[in-house]
Amino acid sequence: MIGWFYWFWRLFTVSTIKSSKFNSIQVTVRYILSQKGESELLNKIALLLNGKVHYIKSYDGYNMVVNLTKLNNILNYLKLH
Repeated sequence: MIGWFYWFWRLFTVSTIKSSKFNSIQVTVRYILSQKGESELLNKIALLLNGKVHYIKSYDGYNMVVNLTKLNNILNYLKLH
């Protein structure tokens, strides 16, 4: 029996954008899960967590991104697994 090995990179990112026009700061928080190889598994996880999957040509892999409004789904998932 051949086993499959899937590896993931997990990353939380925070970025800020300062708008001088409106004198405000926008903060964006995202969770990024990167995977090489099996896109079907990442798409299934994205469906569960309301994320979006993007193909990264230079990496030859996929990133699933979940924004701040849906991070609670990620935190609950990480608690279970």
